[in-house]
Amino acid sequence: MHSVIRGSHKVNRTVVIKCPNALTRPFHDTSPQETIRPNEFFLDPSLMHAFIASLEPIRSKIGLLMFQFGYLNKRSMESQALFMGKLDRFFQELPQGLPYAIELRNPAWLHGDWFTWLTDRHIAPVLIQGYWMDDISQTIERYEQLFGETVSIRLHGEDREEMEIDSGGQWNRIINPRDRELAKIALSITTMAERGRTVFVQVNNHYEGSAPLTIERLRAVIHGADC
Repeated sequence: MHSVIRGSHKVNRTVVIKCPNALTRPFHDTSPQETIRPNEFFLDPSLMHAFIASLEPIRSKIGLLMFQFGYLNKRSMESQALFMGKLDRFFQELPQGLPYAIELRNPAWLHGDWFTWLTDRHIAPVLIQGYWMDDISQTIERYEQLFGETVSIRLHGEDREEMEIDSGGQWNRIINPRDRELAKIALSITTMAERGRTVFVQVNNHYEGSAPLTIERLRAVIHGADC
């Protein structure tokens, strides 16, 4: 689930769309016994053009087109510089004016040069809380001045399997409350919105146990911060 905050107003008439995994995975999924095979569709502009064309009926409703990259180790990508070069060639082939966004799961790759690169190309950063990434409030505090007009925040948990066991498949209650963390995130969101940025907030059930309830809790904290 997601919510959008722009200035002092909440906007929820747009959708965040995750681009196909075929575009963001350097290799095909294989079993441990199989030979690793490069993915011929990795950052393929023609596939992205076809995907964009399929979205034409809802184009006006698109808030973000998100590219979600997993952790890229040395085997997947020799260096961040090589990765950014591939991204440059990819985005040069895509239509301009669409709201692109990128999520990385390499903590060491989230630095000033990366956020400047995104802003220069009008691509929104996607910051994820969980999956062993750095605390997003700290990342925002350190680099926010380098962000562009749009930022996306995704709230996930660290232990997906444990949360699934604890929930019993019922995602209608808060299992692991993160009050202090939510308070810091709410302050970060409010600060960015007050500075004119549009902030997309996406919440997964695995963050606290119920995405709808977490969103309501976050709204309440943000409302309190505005008072």
